[in-house]
Amino acid sequence: MEKSRLTQGKITMYGFLLFTTSLPAMLQMMYINIFMTDYAMIPPAVVGTTLLIARIIDFIFGFLTGPMIEKIHLPWGKYRSWLLLIRWIAMVGIILEFFPSGQNTPLALKVLIAIIGYSFYNVGMSLITGPYYALGPLLAGDDMNGRMALSARGLLFMNASMLVVSAITVPFVTGMQQLVSPTMAYMLCAVIYCIPLVIGCQLVNNISREVDPGGVKHDAQNTVGVKDMVAAIAQNKYLLILIIVQGMTNIASNIGSGIGSYYWMYVVGNFLLMSLSSTIGMVASLAFSTFAPKIGLKLGKRRGMILGLLLMGIVMCVKIVCREHWVMMTIFNIIGGFFGFFYSPFGANYFIDAGEAHLYKTGKDLRSVAAALYGIPIKLGFLFGGAIGTYGLAALGYQPGMVFDTAMTTKFLILMHVIPGVIIIVAALIFAFGYDLTDEKAAEYAKANYERMIAAQGGPATAPAVEEKTE
Repeated sequence: MEKSRLTQGKITMYGFLLFTTSLPAMLQMMYINIFMTDYAMIPPAVVGTTLLIARIIDFIFGFLTGPMIEKIHLPWGKYRSWLLLIRWIAMVGIILEFFPSGQNTPLALKVLIAIIGYSFYNVGMSLITGPYYALGPLLAGDDMNGRMALSARGLLFMNASMLVVSAITVPFVTGMQQLVSPTMAYMLCAVIYCIPLVIGCQLVNNISREVDPGGVKHDAQNTVGVKDMVAAIAQNKYLLILIIVQGMTNIASNIGSGIGSYYWMYVVGNFLLMSLSSTIGMVASLAFSTFAPKIGLKLGKRRGMILGLLLMGIVMCVKIVCREHWVMMTIFNIIGGFFGFFYSPFGANYFIDAGEAHLYKTGKDLRSVAAALYGIPIKLGFLFGGAIGTYGLAALGYQPGMVFDTAMTTKFLILMHVIPGVIIIVAALIFAFGYDLTDEKAAEYAKANYERMIAAQGGPATAPAVEEKTE
Protein backbone atom coordinates (compact mmCIF):
# COMPACT_ATOMS: atom_id res chain seq x y z
CA MET A 1 0.00 0.00 0.00
CA GLU A 2 1.43 3.37 -1.04
CA LYS A 3 1.28 6.31 1.33
CA SER A 4 -0.33 9.50 0.06
CA ARG A 5 1.89 12.58 0.01
CA LEU A 6 1.65 14.54 3.26
CA THR A 7 0.81 18.13 2.32
CA GLN A 8 0.12 21.10 4.54
CA GLY A 9 -3.53 20.92 3.50
CA LYS A 10 -3.78 17.35 4.73
CA ILE A 11 -2.00 18.24 7.96
CA THR A 12 -4.54 21.01 8.55
CA MET A 13 -7.57 18.85 7.75
CA TYR A 14 -6.24 16.08 9.98
CA GLY A 15 -5.68 18.47 12.87
CA PHE A 16 -9.05 20.16 12.41
CA LEU A 17 -10.84 17.06 13.69
CA LEU A 18 -9.41 17.77 17.15
CA PHE A 19 -11.11 21.18 17.02
CA THR A 20 -14.47 19.53 16.36
CA THR A 21 -14.04 16.80 18.98
CA SER A 22 -12.78 19.23 21.62
CA LEU A 23 -15.84 21.50 21.53
CA PRO A 24 -18.26 18.99 23.13
CA ALA A 25 -15.44 17.45 25.17
CA MET A 26 -14.64 20.77 26.85
CA LEU A 27 -18.32 21.45 27.45
CA GLN A 28 -18.59 18.12 29.26
CA MET A 29 -15.34 18.55 31.18
CA MET A 30 -16.03 22.07 32.40
CA TYR A 31 -19.78 22.13 32.96
CA ILE A 32 -21.32 18.67 33.42
CA ASN A 33 -20.88 18.68 37.22
CA ILE A 34 -22.39 22.11 37.84
CA PHE A 35 -25.12 21.41 35.28
CA MET A 36 -26.18 18.29 37.15
CA THR A 37 -25.97 19.73 40.68
CA ASP A 38 -27.10 23.34 40.28
CA TYR A 39 -29.39 23.14 37.23
CA ALA A 40 -30.69 19.57 36.98
CA MET A 41 -30.84 19.61 40.82
CA ILE A 42 -29.24 16.21 41.39
CA PRO A 43 -27.58 15.83 44.83
CA PRO A 44 -23.73 15.90 44.65
CA ALA A 45 -23.30 12.36 45.99
CA VAL A 46 -25.81 11.06 43.43
CA VAL A 47 -23.98 12.98 40.68
CA GLY A 48 -20.74 11.34 41.78
CA THR A 49 -22.29 7.87 41.66
CA THR A 50 -24.02 8.55 38.34
CA LEU A 51 -20.86 9.70 36.61
CA LEU A 52 -18.82 6.94 38.26
CA ILE A 53 -21.11 4.27 36.78
CA ALA A 54 -21.01 5.92 33.35
CA ARG A 55 -17.24 6.29 33.49
CA ILE A 56 -16.74 2.64 34.46
CA ILE A 57 -18.74 1.66 31.37
CA ASP A 58 -16.65 4.04 29.30
CA PHE A 59 -13.40 2.71 30.78
CA ILE A 60 -14.30 -0.91 29.95
CA PHE A 61 -15.11 0.02 26.37
CA GLY A 62 -11.83 1.92 26.22
CA PHE A 63 -9.99 -1.39 26.42
CA LEU A 64 -12.30 -2.97 23.85
CA THR A 65 -11.87 -0.18 21.31
CA GLY A 66 -8.52 -1.30 19.90
CA PRO A 67 -9.48 -4.95 19.34
CA MET A 68 -12.88 -3.93 17.90
CA ILE A 69 -11.22 -1.65 15.36
CA GLU A 70 -8.73 -4.34 14.39
CA LYS A 71 -11.15 -7.25 14.08
CA ILE A 72 -14.37 -5.73 12.75
CA HIS A 73 -14.22 -5.17 9.00
CA LEU A 74 -16.38 -2.32 7.73
CA PRO A 75 -16.67 -1.47 4.02
CA TRP A 76 -15.33 2.12 3.95
CA GLY A 77 -11.85 1.48 5.28
CA LYS A 78 -10.37 -0.13 8.37
CA TYR A 79 -10.27 3.17 10.27
CA ARG A 80 -12.29 5.61 8.18
CA SER A 81 -15.48 3.59 8.60
CA TRP A 82 -15.58 4.30 12.32
CA LEU A 83 -15.27 8.04 11.80
CA LEU A 84 -18.18 8.03 9.37
CA LEU A 85 -20.53 5.93 11.51
CA ILE A 86 -19.81 6.70 15.14
CA ARG A 87 -19.93 10.50 14.88
CA TRP A 88 -23.74 10.30 14.98
CA ILE A 89 -23.73 8.22 18.18
CA ALA A 90 -21.36 10.70 19.86
CA MET A 91 -23.67 13.58 18.89
CA VAL A 92 -26.71 11.92 20.43
CA GLY A 93 -24.73 11.20 23.59
CA ILE A 94 -23.57 14.75 24.32
CA ILE A 95 -27.08 16.07 23.74
CA LEU A 96 -28.53 13.54 26.21
CA GLU A 97 -25.89 14.49 28.79
CA PHE A 98 -27.37 17.98 28.89
CA PHE A 99 -30.98 16.87 28.54
CA PRO A 100 -33.32 19.62 29.82
CA SER A 101 -35.01 17.81 32.69
CA GLY A 102 -37.38 19.81 34.88
CA GLN A 103 -37.99 19.88 38.63
CA ASN A 104 -40.79 17.34 38.25
CA THR A 105 -38.63 14.83 36.40
CA PRO A 106 -38.04 11.76 38.63
CA LEU A 107 -34.49 11.55 39.94
CA ALA A 108 -34.12 7.98 38.64
CA LEU A 109 -34.97 9.14 35.12
CA LYS A 110 -32.46 12.00 35.30
CA VAL A 111 -29.78 9.53 36.39
CA LEU A 112 -30.66 7.04 33.63
CA ILE A 113 -30.56 9.68 30.90
CA ALA A 114 -27.22 10.98 32.20
CA ILE A 115 -25.67 7.50 32.21
CA ILE A 116 -26.91 6.71 28.69
CA GLY A 117 -25.79 10.08 27.35
CA TYR A 118 -22.35 9.95 28.95
CA SER A 119 -21.78 6.37 27.76
CA PHE A 120 -22.92 7.07 24.20
CA TYR A 121 -20.74 10.16 23.90
CA ASN A 122 -17.55 8.86 25.48
CA VAL A 123 -17.66 5.35 23.99
CA GLY A 124 -18.40 7.02 20.67
CA MET A 125 -15.40 9.31 21.04
CA SER A 126 -13.19 6.29 21.80
CA LEU A 127 -14.30 4.74 18.52
CA ILE A 128 -13.48 8.00 16.74
CA THR A 129 -10.18 8.99 18.36
CA GLY A 130 -8.69 5.48 18.23
CA PRO A 131 -8.98 5.25 14.42
CA TYR A 132 -8.06 8.91 14.11
CA TYR A 133 -4.73 8.46 15.88
CA ALA A 134 -4.09 5.21 13.98
CA LEU A 135 -4.46 7.10 10.68
CA GLY A 136 -1.70 9.54 11.63
CA PRO A 137 1.23 7.10 11.14
CA LEU A 138 -0.35 5.88 7.90
CA LEU A 139 -0.45 9.41 6.53
CA ALA A 140 3.07 10.28 7.69
CA GLY A 141 4.79 6.93 7.18
CA ASP A 142 8.09 6.74 9.06
CA ASP A 143 8.63 10.51 8.84
CA MET A 144 8.83 11.59 12.48
CA ASN A 145 8.69 15.29 11.54
CA GLY A 146 5.47 14.56 9.68
CA ARG A 147 4.00 12.81 12.70
CA MET A 148 5.00 15.73 14.88
CA ALA A 149 3.43 18.15 12.40
CA LEU A 150 0.13 16.27 12.51
CA SER A 151 0.18 16.27 16.31
CA ALA A 152 1.20 19.93 16.61
CA ARG A 153 -1.50 21.08 14.19
CA GLY A 154 -4.07 19.13 16.16
CA LEU A 155 -2.89 20.78 19.38
CA LEU A 156 -3.27 24.19 17.76
CA PHE A 157 -6.86 23.38 16.84
CA MET A 158 -7.56 21.98 20.31
CA ASN A 159 -6.49 25.25 21.87
CA ALA A 160 -8.66 27.15 19.41
CA SER A 161 -11.67 25.06 20.42
CA MET A 162 -10.94 25.65 24.10
CA LEU A 163 -10.90 29.36 23.39
CA VAL A 164 -14.31 29.11 21.73
CA VAL A 165 -15.83 27.13 24.60
CA SER A 166 -14.32 29.44 27.22
CA ALA A 167 -15.48 32.62 25.49
CA ILE A 168 -18.96 31.55 24.41
CA THR A 169 -20.46 29.01 26.81
CA VAL A 170 -21.27 31.02 29.94
CA PRO A 171 -22.45 34.17 28.08
CA PHE A 172 -24.52 32.01 25.71
CA VAL A 173 -26.14 30.01 28.50
CA THR A 174 -26.74 33.13 30.59
CA GLY A 175 -28.27 34.99 27.65
CA MET A 176 -30.44 32.08 26.53
CA GLN A 177 -31.93 31.80 30.02
CA GLN A 178 -33.96 34.89 29.14
CA LEU A 179 -35.74 32.78 26.51
CA VAL A 180 -35.60 29.18 27.69
CA SER A 181 -34.91 27.22 30.86
CA PRO A 182 -31.29 26.97 32.11
CA THR A 183 -31.14 23.26 31.30
CA MET A 184 -32.49 23.87 27.79
CA ALA A 185 -29.83 26.57 27.31
CA TYR A 186 -27.08 24.05 28.07
CA MET A 187 -28.60 21.51 25.70
CA LEU A 188 -28.75 24.06 22.88
CA CYS A 189 -25.09 24.78 23.51
CA ALA A 190 -24.35 21.04 23.26
CA VAL A 191 -26.19 20.85 19.92
CA ILE A 192 -24.18 23.74 18.49
CA TYR A 193 -20.86 22.32 19.67
CA CYS A 194 -21.40 18.83 18.29
CA ILE A 195 -22.46 19.81 14.75
CA PRO A 196 -18.87 20.53 13.53
CA LEU A 197 -17.92 16.96 14.46
CA VAL A 198 -19.69 15.73 11.32
CA ILE A 199 -17.50 17.96 9.16
CA GLY A 200 -14.26 17.06 10.92
CA CYS A 201 -14.79 13.32 10.53
CA GLN A 202 -15.65 13.77 6.86
CA LEU A 203 -12.47 15.76 6.16
CA VAL A 204 -10.22 13.12 7.74
CA ASN A 205 -12.10 10.47 5.80
CA ASN A 206 -11.45 12.36 2.57
CA ILE A 207 -7.68 12.75 3.03
CA SER A 208 -7.21 9.13 4.19
CA ARG A 209 -8.78 7.21 1.30
CA GLU A 210 -5.45 6.32 -0.28
CA VAL A 211 -3.82 5.04 2.90
CA ASP A 212 -6.98 3.32 4.21
CA PRO A 213 -8.88 2.12 1.12
CA GLY A 214 -12.40 0.72 1.34
CA GLY A 215 -13.44 -2.75 0.28
CA VAL A 216 -10.31 -4.37 1.69
CA LYS A 217 -10.56 -7.21 4.15
CA HIS A 218 -7.58 -6.88 6.42
CA ASP A 219 -5.64 -9.87 7.64
CA ALA A 220 -6.67 -10.59 11.22
CA GLN A 221 -3.83 -13.04 11.83
CA ASN A 222 -1.60 -10.50 13.53
CA THR A 223 -4.27 -8.45 15.27
CA VAL A 224 -4.29 -7.95 19.01
CA GLY A 225 -7.12 -8.91 21.35
CA VAL A 226 -7.90 -7.72 24.86
CA LYS A 227 -5.70 -10.39 26.43
CA ASP A 228 -2.86 -9.50 24.09
CA MET A 229 -3.34 -5.83 24.88
CA VAL A 230 -3.23 -6.36 28.63
CA ALA A 231 -0.23 -8.67 28.25
CA ALA A 232 1.53 -6.14 26.02
CA ILE A 233 1.07 -3.42 28.62
CA ALA A 234 2.60 -5.70 31.21
CA GLN A 235 5.47 -6.65 28.88
CA ASN A 236 6.10 -3.20 27.42
CA LYS A 237 7.28 -0.97 30.24
CA TYR A 238 6.90 2.12 28.09
CA LEU A 239 3.17 1.59 27.63
CA LEU A 240 2.76 0.74 31.30
CA ILE A 241 4.57 3.85 32.49
CA LEU A 242 2.73 6.06 30.00
CA ILE A 243 -0.64 4.81 31.18
CA ILE A 244 0.30 5.29 34.84
CA VAL A 245 1.87 8.73 34.40
CA GLN A 246 -0.64 10.19 31.98
CA GLY A 247 -3.43 8.57 33.94
CA MET A 248 -2.28 10.36 37.08
CA THR A 249 -1.91 13.62 35.15
CA ASN A 250 -5.43 13.36 33.77
CA ILE A 251 -6.83 12.45 37.18
CA ALA A 252 -5.27 15.61 38.60
CA SER A 253 -6.54 17.70 35.69
CA ASN A 254 -10.07 16.38 36.01
CA ILE A 255 -10.24 17.08 39.73
CA GLY A 256 -9.61 20.75 39.03
CA SER A 257 -11.59 21.14 35.80
CA GLY A 258 -14.58 19.18 37.10
CA ILE A 259 -15.14 21.50 40.05
CA GLY A 260 -13.63 24.64 38.54
CA SER A 261 -17.05 26.19 37.90
CA TYR A 262 -17.77 26.15 41.63
CA TYR A 263 -14.69 28.30 42.26
CA TRP A 264 -16.10 31.11 40.16
CA MET A 265 -19.63 30.79 41.43
CA TYR A 266 -18.90 30.38 45.15
CA VAL A 267 -15.36 31.62 45.90
CA VAL A 268 -15.12 34.52 43.45
CA GLY A 269 -18.88 35.06 43.45
CA ASN A 270 -19.20 35.93 39.74
CA PHE A 271 -19.83 33.11 37.27
CA LEU A 272 -19.38 35.37 34.22
CA LEU A 273 -15.78 36.06 35.27
CA MET A 274 -15.07 32.41 34.53
CA SER A 275 -15.69 33.13 30.86
CA LEU A 276 -13.39 36.16 30.93
CA SER A 277 -10.59 34.38 32.76
CA SER A 278 -10.83 31.24 30.63
CA THR A 279 -10.84 33.30 27.45
CA ILE A 280 -7.71 35.16 28.52
CA GLY A 281 -6.06 31.87 29.36
CA MET A 282 -7.05 30.26 26.08
CA VAL A 283 -5.83 33.25 24.06
CA ALA A 284 -2.49 32.81 25.81
CA SER A 285 -2.55 29.06 25.09
CA LEU A 286 -3.34 29.69 21.45
CA ALA A 287 -0.38 32.04 21.29
CA PHE A 288 1.82 29.52 23.10
CA SER A 289 0.82 26.80 20.62
CA THR A 290 2.47 28.76 17.81
CA PHE A 291 5.96 28.67 19.35
CA ALA A 292 6.05 26.68 22.62
CA PRO A 293 6.05 23.26 20.85
CA LYS A 294 9.52 24.18 19.56
CA ILE A 295 10.70 24.13 23.17
CA GLY A 296 9.29 20.63 23.47
CA LEU A 297 11.09 19.59 20.29
CA LYS A 298 14.40 20.83 21.69
CA LEU A 299 13.82 19.09 25.00
CA GLY A 300 12.59 15.87 23.39
CA LYS A 301 9.65 13.73 24.48
CA ARG A 302 11.23 12.40 27.65
CA ARG A 303 12.77 15.55 29.10
CA GLY A 304 9.81 17.62 27.92
CA MET A 305 7.36 15.55 29.93
CA ILE A 306 9.54 15.41 33.05
CA LEU A 307 10.15 19.15 33.18
CA GLY A 308 6.65 20.10 32.06
CA LEU A 309 4.89 17.94 34.65
CA LEU A 310 7.20 18.94 37.48
CA LEU A 311 6.73 22.66 36.89
CA MET A 312 2.98 22.28 36.35
CA GLY A 313 2.60 20.44 39.63
CA ILE A 314 4.50 23.09 41.56
CA VAL A 315 2.44 25.91 40.04
CA MET A 316 -0.77 24.05 40.82
CA CYS A 317 0.13 23.69 44.50
CA VAL A 318 1.01 27.39 44.74
CA LYS A 319 -2.44 28.37 43.41
CA ILE A 320 -3.91 27.95 46.88
CA VAL A 321 -2.57 31.42 47.77
CA CYS A 322 -4.83 33.02 45.14
CA ARG A 323 -8.07 32.35 47.01
CA GLU A 324 -10.72 34.73 45.60
CA HIS A 325 -8.20 36.87 43.70
CA TRP A 326 -9.21 35.77 40.22
CA VAL A 327 -6.65 37.88 38.32
CA MET A 328 -3.83 36.16 40.20
CA MET A 329 -5.51 32.81 39.55
CA THR A 330 -5.69 33.59 35.84
CA ILE A 331 -1.98 34.43 35.74
CA PHE A 332 -1.04 31.17 37.47
CA ASN A 333 -3.30 29.23 35.10
CA ILE A 334 -1.48 30.78 32.14
CA ILE A 335 1.93 29.92 33.59
CA GLY A 336 0.92 26.32 34.29
CA GLY A 337 -0.55 26.02 30.81
CA PHE A 338 2.72 27.19 29.26
CA PHE A 339 4.65 24.40 30.98
CA GLY A 340 2.16 21.90 29.59
CA PHE A 341 3.41 22.70 26.09
CA PHE A 342 6.74 21.13 26.96
CA TYR A 343 5.17 17.71 26.30
CA SER A 344 1.58 18.07 25.08
CA PRO A 345 2.49 18.72 21.40
CA PHE A 346 3.74 15.15 21.13
CA GLY A 347 0.24 13.84 21.89
CA ALA A 348 -0.32 10.22 20.92
CA ASN A 349 3.25 9.94 19.59
CA TYR A 350 4.37 8.73 23.02
CA PHE A 351 2.09 5.70 22.64
CA ILE A 352 2.88 5.24 18.95
CA ASP A 353 6.60 5.21 19.80
CA ALA A 354 5.93 2.49 22.35
CA GLY A 355 4.02 0.55 19.69
CA GLU A 356 6.88 0.93 17.21
CA ALA A 357 9.31 -0.38 19.82
CA HIS A 358 7.03 -3.34 20.52
CA LEU A 359 6.72 -4.20 16.80
CA TYR A 360 10.45 -3.90 16.24
CA LYS A 361 11.34 -6.14 19.17
CA THR A 362 8.54 -8.75 19.01
CA GLY A 363 7.08 -8.66 15.49
CA LYS A 364 3.62 -8.06 17.00
CA ASP A 365 1.98 -4.97 15.52
CA LEU A 366 0.58 -3.09 18.49
CA ARG A 367 0.68 0.35 16.90
CA SER A 368 -3.04 0.87 16.28
CA VAL A 369 -3.86 -0.62 19.68
CA ALA A 370 -1.21 1.63 21.24
CA ALA A 371 -2.98 4.57 19.59
CA ALA A 372 -6.25 3.38 21.10
CA LEU A 373 -4.55 3.06 24.50
CA TYR A 374 -3.78 6.78 24.28
CA GLY A 375 -7.39 7.30 25.34
CA ILE A 376 -7.13 5.07 28.43
CA PRO A 377 -5.34 7.67 30.64
CA ILE A 378 -7.97 10.20 29.60
CA LYS A 379 -10.68 7.82 30.74
CA LEU A 380 -8.81 7.13 33.97
CA GLY A 381 -8.80 10.87 34.51
CA PHE A 382 -12.55 11.12 34.04
CA LEU A 383 -13.17 8.01 36.15
CA PHE A 384 -11.07 8.79 39.21
CA GLY A 385 -10.55 12.54 38.88
CA GLY A 386 -14.24 13.17 38.38
CA ALA A 387 -15.09 10.92 41.31
CA ILE A 388 -12.56 12.59 43.61
CA GLY A 389 -13.85 16.03 42.70
CA THR A 390 -17.56 15.26 43.01
CA TYR A 391 -17.37 13.06 46.09
CA GLY A 392 -14.94 15.59 47.55
CA LEU A 393 -17.60 18.29 47.23
CA ALA A 394 -20.10 16.03 48.97
CA ALA A 395 -17.58 15.30 51.73
CA LEU A 396 -17.05 19.04 52.24
CA GLY A 397 -20.79 19.43 52.75
CA TYR A 398 -21.47 21.36 49.54
CA GLN A 399 -25.08 22.32 48.81
CA PRO A 400 -26.29 24.38 45.82
CA GLY A 401 -26.61 28.04 46.77
CA MET A 402 -24.55 27.81 49.96
CA VAL A 403 -22.13 30.52 51.13
CA PHE A 404 -18.44 29.62 51.26
CA ASP A 405 -16.85 30.87 54.49
CA THR A 406 -13.07 31.04 55.05
CA ALA A 407 -12.77 27.45 56.22
CA MET A 408 -14.87 26.09 53.36
CA THR A 409 -12.85 28.09 50.84
CA THR A 410 -9.57 26.72 52.18
CA LYS A 411 -10.77 23.11 52.07
CA PHE A 412 -12.18 23.62 48.60
CA LEU A 413 -8.89 25.05 47.28
CA ILE A 414 -6.93 22.15 48.77
CA LEU A 415 -9.27 19.80 46.89
CA MET A 416 -9.06 21.82 43.68
CA HIS A 417 -5.33 22.65 43.58
CA VAL A 418 -3.05 21.09 46.20
CA ILE A 419 -4.15 17.48 45.81
CA PRO A 420 -3.92 17.60 41.99
CA GLY A 421 -0.55 19.36 42.18
CA VAL A 422 0.96 16.67 44.39
CA ILE A 423 -0.37 13.95 42.06
CA ILE A 424 1.29 15.59 39.04
CA ILE A 425 4.64 15.97 40.84
CA VAL A 426 4.61 12.27 41.73
CA ALA A 427 3.76 11.43 38.11
CA ALA A 428 6.77 13.45 36.92
CA LEU A 429 9.07 11.51 39.24
CA ILE A 430 7.70 8.15 38.08
CA PHE A 431 8.29 9.11 34.45
CA ALA A 432 11.79 10.41 35.18
CA PHE A 433 12.92 7.17 36.79
CA GLY A 434 10.99 4.69 34.64
CA TYR A 435 10.87 5.90 31.00
CA ASP A 436 14.10 5.78 28.98
CA LEU A 437 12.90 5.51 25.35
CA THR A 438 14.72 8.27 23.47
CA ASP A 439 13.52 10.07 20.35
CA GLU A 440 16.47 8.67 18.42
CA LYS A 441 15.58 5.07 19.28
CA ALA A 442 11.91 5.66 18.44
CA ALA A 443 12.87 7.05 15.02
CA GLU A 444 15.16 4.07 14.39
CA TYR A 445 12.36 1.62 15.22
CA ALA A 446 9.80 3.48 13.08
CA LYS A 447 12.14 3.55 10.07
CA ALA A 448 12.96 -0.15 10.34
CA ASN A 449 9.29 -1.10 10.73
CA TYR A 450 8.27 1.01 7.72
CA GLU A 451 10.97 -0.49 5.51
CA ARG A 452 9.90 -4.00 6.52
CA MET A 453 6.30 -3.19 5.59
CA ILE A 454 7.27 -1.83 2.18
CA ALA A 455 9.58 -4.76 1.49
CA ALA A 456 6.84 -7.22 2.45
CA GLN A 457 4.54 -5.56 -0.10
CA GLY A 458 7.18 -5.92 -2.82
CA GLY A 459 8.09 -2.24 -2.94
CA PRO A 460 11.41 -0.48 -2.39
CA ALA A 461 12.58 -0.48 1.21
CA THR A 462 12.93 3.28 1.39
CA ALA A 463 11.04 5.93 3.28
CA PRO A 464 8.68 8.17 1.25
CA ALA A 465 9.44 11.81 0.71
CA VAL A 466 7.36 14.55 2.29
CA GLU A 467 6.04 17.03 -0.24
CA GLU A 468 6.22 20.10 1.94
CA LYS A 469 8.25 21.09 4.95
CA THR A 470 6.32 19.93 8.01
CA GLU A 471 8.29 21.40 10.89
